Amino acid sequence: MFPKVLMGPIERYSNYRNFEDHKSINSADISEGFKRFLIGFCKKTVIADNLASIVALTSNVDSISQYSISTLWVSSICFSLQIFFDFSGYSDMAIGIAQMMGFRFKENFNYPYIASSITDFWRRWHISLSFWFRDYVYIPLGGSRKSTTRNIFTLLCVWFLTGLWHGAAYTFIVWGLIFFICILFERYVLKLDTREKSIKIIWRICTLFIVNLNWVFFQSPSIQVAFQKIKAMFGFTSSPIWSDLTFRILTENSLFILLGILFCFPVARWVNKKIADTKIFNLYSIVEALLILVFLIWGISFQILGVHNPFLYQQF
Repeated sequence: MFPKVLMGPIERYSNYRNFEDHKSINSADISEGFKRFLIGFCKKTVIADNLASIVALTSNVDSISQYSISTLWVSSICFSLQIFFDFSGYSDMAIGIAQMMGFRFKENFNYPYIASSITDFWRRWHISLSFWFRDYVYIPLGGSRKSTTRNIFTLLCVWFLTGLWHGAAYTFIVWGLIFFICILFERYVLKLDTREKSIKIIWRICTLFIVNLNWVFFQSPSIQVAFQKIKAMFGFTSSPIWSDLTFRILTENSLFILLGILFCFPVARWVNKKIADTKIFNLYSIVEALLILVFLIWGISFQILGVHNPFLYQQF
């Protein structure tokens, strides 16, 4: 195999070597791997690509001030969903193909939008990349074993390089440094472990808000455009609050937005856990297979109609 390392899951050579030495392919792996591949394919073609068409409606950087506040917020939320289902869809497809070939890759996404903090978000988002920076940058530079000043410097290096990893552009560097500031705040000011439940709930909501807003920098072609969008989103321009475009987006694409929001939560995992030991498990397996088949046909239909976008990570 010749995977594109940047896209992940980022596996170590020792894991490949171990698999090569003890690899066995059986029907269970082929079945589970194929199912995982189909789930990733459906994430990409049914949800991510259709959300991309909504994001594209506000891609004209020369007329940002003409979009309503609600349109820009809907677009930013759709991009947050798009990038998750695009990235995790690719990872699912890669993990599924690997499993069909006898390789067991580690999980790369674990429902990041249910994170309780920015730190928790990065334990759930592109997990293999987070481990790579932990093992090859954070720990070699001293990690948390050194003084507070040294630890802050180490975190700065990690997040500067995390931004640079995605591209040599100021937007990616600012995106990484915003996460750096938030993690510093969590670690040295907020100290969530010692806080009461109400503060933790508030910060969970703030985390989702910060991550969504930070994707504006990640998505924008320049710092100026990102700030222009954020200004418009918060009403610091003459933009109206509501518009016909917002109404059209929500009415024509409500199903894809709802699917995106729904599957950001571990719904399937929860259902599997609840009925795994019951008598209806076999029936559930049949229903699950039929649902995947329906989504597969739906996804293929979008490919035939030309509703297709390259994987986002290929841009970075």
